[in-house]
Amino acid sequence: MGPDVVHCNDWITSFIPLYLKTTYKNDPLFKNTKTVFTIYNNSFSHKFKGDLMGKVRMMDIEDTMLGHLKTADYEGFIKLGAQFSDVVSTGGDNKKLEGLVKKLKETKIETIEKDDNYTESFYNLYTELVG
Repeated sequence: MGPDVVHCNDWITSFIPLYLKTTYKNDPLFKNTKTVFTIYNNSFSHKFKGDLMGKVRMMDIEDTMLGHLKTADYEGFIKLGAQFSDVVSTGGDNKKLEGLVKKLKETKIETIEKDDNYTESFYNLYTELVG
């Protein structure tokens, strides 16, 4: 039995929702897996060099799916992760990133504050996702 939910945290995990929705979509282990992509206020100004799109490309991934990576920056990674996730959550006050995600697609955006209900909030989100 595969995971019900894969929870990805910030830009460094942004390829995982892409891979689960493309290359691994028919793999029995991940076929019904939902993804949550949490973004934080950890932006950076670095731009990656080289053929980033070529390094990410795998089976069932077309160049048109990787358009956000052309910028080779933090925002591009966030857009990619959000595009292929079932739910995007934000850690704390992240209005700028929420606006960015809303422009990309109609997706559920959940803001979860790190407070007394933090764990319960994620539990409820996971339960809602898997039905």
